[in-house]
Amino acid sequence: MKRFGLVLILIVALFPTQSVPANAGVADCLTFGYPTVYSSSSSISVSVSVRVNCTKEQIGSARGAVLSIVEEGSFGPTCSGLYSLTPGGNQTISCSIPLTGGFASVRSGAMSSTIKVWFAWDFSTRFITFQHTAIPRKSSTGGSTGGSTGGSTGGSTGGSTGGSTAIACTSAPNKPVLIWLQQPDGISFSSSASSLGDKPTALYYSFTYFDEVKNSWDAWSSWISGSASGTISYKAVVGKNKIKIAFAVYAVNGCGSSGQARESTDEKGLYLTPAIEAKVNDIAAEIADAQAASATAIKAAKIAIAQFSTERAKCVDSYSKMDVDTLSKFSSYCLKLDNEYAALYQKIYALNSSPSETTDQANNNTDTANAYAENADSLVAQMQDITESLIAATLAALRPKKTTITCVKGKLTQKVTALKPKCPSGYKVKK
Repeated sequence: MKRFGLVLILIVALFPTQSVPANAGVADCLTFGYPTVYSSSSSISVSVSVRVNCTKEQIGSARGAVLSIVEEGSFGPTCSGLYSLTPGGNQTISCSIPLTGGFASVRSGAMSSTIKVWFAWDFSTRFITFQHTAIPRKSSTGGSTGGSTGGSTGGSTGGSTGGSTAIACTSAPNKPVLIWLQQPDGISFSSSASSLGDKPTALYYSFTYFDEVKNSWDAWSSWISGSASGTISYKAVVGKNKIKIAFAVYAVNGCGSSGQARESTDEKGLYLTPAIEAKVNDIAAEIADAQAASATAIKAAKIAIAQFSTERAKCVDSYSKMDVDTLSKFSSYCLKLDNEYAALYQKIYALNSSPSETTDQANNNTDTANAYAENADSLVAQMQDITESLIAATLAALRPKKTTITCVKGKLTQKVTALKPKCPSGYKVKK
């Protein structure tokens, strides 16, 4: 028989029970406990307990999380934790938001903050929001005065004096403007400062490539600085094994840093050429179809094996009802099929646990599972035949039997056959 086949505000229990889908992202199979917040005049600190509910397959090559405070600059707040993941492990995320100094928070009056937990492995993301005391307005106890003069030969003079002079900005700059252009050999990125809000003093950018051989993202590059008054340009060229790029840029001034402008709204990177994206999508669709067919075939084989087990139980149940000769005959038949069943059982469950990561592998698993299903069907048919014969033999053995006796009267002899034979009147059973 051929078969074809957030903001996440934590107001729940410390580690609530949750059912995690097999295909969930790394961030989605983490459970966060209550945030514990400590506030002082110089900083706001928070710690969050984390339970790793992920399987090894879900974790994959994830090397730890990228942690940041939403709407804060990259230089001020610091976060640590989730450097590596172990199924069933417990870890802690710790973050600190400075309230004083050159990189103090500029979110004056804010009474809550959000931690972003992001994994470059699969771009899965979670958000943890916590409440705290209001963030004070940033101030400075020092100032700088100076200037630059130049003539035909150029020159510069300047200096610095201390005091309570106000800083030259009132807030961190807005996100830079980031645009990109698809070209035959890659993607060109161009970024410049936003025309709105306070001016930045510098722009910084970073990037990472996806390696199709390693099937993972490379480490992000170090932040590269650029002029705030000009345009930052970067050309991502198709290279060996490099099929996608993720790109980020942010602005900074004396009051803090902006949020990051990214290459795409979902922050999952861009394919370096449209042809690659179409090819990857086609392959992904083929693999999904093949995996579905494989899963269907494996399910059919499991059903057939379960049917065999049911028939086998009937055989064993009849052992106590048969005579020694019948038992000897049928138990040998059942034992022979038991051995075949055990071997097939091991094969089908080994196949079920093997991953189908390519189209060829998934198709091969489908064909193999179909063959196992047919073998299982054959075993079921044989066991059904044995069971029917066994039941018939058992009934025959249990059916009441007639016996024959010989009766004599003088020289006369007479045979009597019955369930309980008796000699006629005047006759005696011959001894």
